[in-house]
Amino acid sequence: MKRWNCLIYVSSQADFDATWVAFQTRYEAPVFADISTYILKEWIDSCPKNFLRFYTDQYLYRGEAAISRTEASHWLLKQDLYVSTNDILAVLDNFKLMIDRQYANNKF
Repeated sequence: MKRWNCLIYVSSQADFDATWVAFQTRYEAPVFADISTYILKEWIDSCPKNFLRFYTDQYLYRGEAAISRTEASHWLLKQDLYVSTNDILAVLDNFKLMIDRQYANNKF
């Protein structure tokens, strides 16, 4: 996890390129081949602007990096939904309660 965090929290494209090479070198064993391919295809090539810090730092919201705000909201939503097997009505009710609670506590 530490190596992954070092990769996504770099401050420039040049730093990312160097860190990515180090990451690939560290995980070049055949046992990591599938996961390395997955990371490259699904994350690095597909949507780097959605999670790499040097991209997300360009978009601030109330002084916070966009990814921090999104991750916090996602975590809160998951905590309030409890399980992924609820029916749609239970999900909507829990979501409404979460929004109401955040509004009441000024945590939005």
